[in-house]
Amino acid sequence: MKYKTKAWLNLAPGMFGRLQGTKQAERFSEKFYRELYKAEEQYQVESEKLAAEEEPDDSWLLTEDEVRKDVRRMQRYKIKRLRNILPTHILDQVADIRVLALNCCTPAVKREITAWCKQSDKKIKQAMQAYEKSFKRMFGDNPPDFWPHLNYHDYVVTSCRKQGTHLVLRLDNCDDVIHTAIFKHCTVITKEQPFRNATWLYEELYAIESGYELHVLLLNSRNKLIDFIIQFSDVSVERTPCDEEDEDEFLGCATAAPTI
Repeated sequence: MKYKTKAWLNLAPGMFGRLQGTKQAERFSEKFYRELYKAEEQYQVESEKLAAEEEPDDSWLLTEDEVRKDVRRMQRYKIKRLRNILPTHILDQVADIRVLALNCCTPAVKREITAWCKQSDKKIKQAMQAYEKSFKRMFGDNPPDFWPHLNYHDYVVTSCRKQGTHLVLRLDNCDDVIHTAIFKHCTVITKEQPFRNATWLYEELYAIESGYELHVLLLNSRNKLIDFIIQFSDVSVERTPCDEEDEDEFLGCATAAPTI
């Protein structure tokens, strides 16, 4: 990625939408942390119960135990992410990063984070505008016909395999459809691991002498940002109902060609 890079994504301020300022966060307190954690658990459990009342037949709803496990997982992820993205001068003012991960901090830290978010939001928009200008310079008002069909934001890569000189990607969007992208005469430039079951986040397309170069930023199963870069001459996109395919093949458990 040249514009929507890993560093660019780490600027995203969305995780601070519920941030609250309180003087109780000025000092380390195990009691205060446990109160916040229990409150977060209860909030998520009640949210899931409300969703169950509104959509009782939704098979994706979680049990109470599953919600609690999810809260623990998200807490670990947020702590790690906060340490990675926040500037040192803000982290140095945080008495307990676990409390910050539960959307609570001192009023002073909240002001610092709010200012940082505004600066980050500006940088995010600048990078997106720069890429849009670059894209327009390359393709003008006539982007490749396949480009609108490669919008796989939040899709999960379930299989990646070679088929002769082609590369076949299969993606899942929990919509009972197998999404397949076949990249013709494809060369893999970068493919960070683990790749399978990674979530597709953002993409960039560039024109090159032999065709096209696609850059994709994904979040893998270990909550790590990874890059995927390929060069290809063309791409075809297919949508197939799941019941028309073998389930194991769809999941990438059995493929005729080698998985890469």
